[in-house]
Amino acid sequence: MATCLPNRLLHHYLGLYRKTIPFKADRLNAELTKASVYTVLDQKQITAWLDLRNKASHGKYDEFNKEQVRLMISGIIEFIARVSI
Repeated sequence: MATCLPNRLLHHYLGLYRKTIPFKADRLNAELTKASVYTVLDQKQITAWLDLRNKASHGKYDEFNKEQVRLMISGIIEFIARVSI
């Protein structure tokens, strides 16, 4: 989610330009919260989604379940509809 933000979005909200090194998702999450693009509660939820995604990408399948994945997907859809970035 956060790694797909284009340069113009980063510049518009954060005054940042991404060169060759991509920003870490946690940094973008914090900066977008600081810029009041979304709330601290949204930031915490995004951090949880990033953690679940990281567990899945590292094969730690015993650390989450299908219901958590379902909730993450529906939460992301709701977040995208609610927050106009």
